[in-house]
Amino acid sequence: MKVVIPLKTNSIRVPDKNLRPFHEGRSLFDLRAAQLLRVFEPRDVYVSSEAARVEPLVRRYGFTFLPREKRLTCDDMPFGEVVTSLFAQVPGEDDLLWTSVTDPMFDRFADVLATWEKARVDGYDSLLVVRPLRAFVLHADGRPLNHGFGPWHVTSQGLGLLYTHNFACQIVTREAARRCGYLIGSRPYLYEYDGPEADIDTLDDFHAAGAMYASFAQKTEQPTCSPRPS
Repeated sequence: MKVVIPLKTNSIRVPDKNLRPFHEGRSLFDLRAAQLLRVFEPRDVYVSSEAARVEPLVRRYGFTFLPREKRLTCDDMPFGEVVTSLFAQVPGEDDLLWTSVTDPMFDRFADVLATWEKARVDGYDSLLVVRPLRAFVLHADGRPLNHGFGPWHVTSQGLGLLYTHNFACQIVTREAARRCGYLIGSRPYLYEYDGPEADIDTLDDFHAAGAMYASFAQKTEQPTCSPRPS
């Protein structure tokens, strides 16, 4: 299996979000790299960025740098085109695992791989990490999505189960990636995750996630995998 990390540097809301110090001097990328190195060989990890300055940081971990066209980092670029372009740069025909760095609390890669081995045999063409959502959700026009107003009111225990996901981790076969032009196939296995979560999109999110991670790391963080000597 090959691992792909998207690592653009031109975030508008949080400048240099993925590379700026996040926890004890380490960036979100550093934390994800350490997590992955407990499961994968460095040669199987590919990091895509439009910034040449990222390449030395990537190679310090023994990962492979994939140069990305700057246009593929723009917010108005169709995401399917981004995915297709990145996957085309990764050699081989083995499965692909895509992981963003913006949820540092997610670190179940070993269990995800074990689950994927069974799911693949059962005919699934992809795996998507999802979080159960039990909440009263409305459409933008005020219509209830998963409940009803008035006599049709249900308690929270009676709500239909919904899921959210934040691209912390997903796996797809090469065939499904080519067929669907995306990082999730037409028959995804839903891997339920109910652990702590952070999805960093704003500067406030960044600082809040840093405080959350500090508490999380005290309980769970394993010895850090250091970058290889330059």
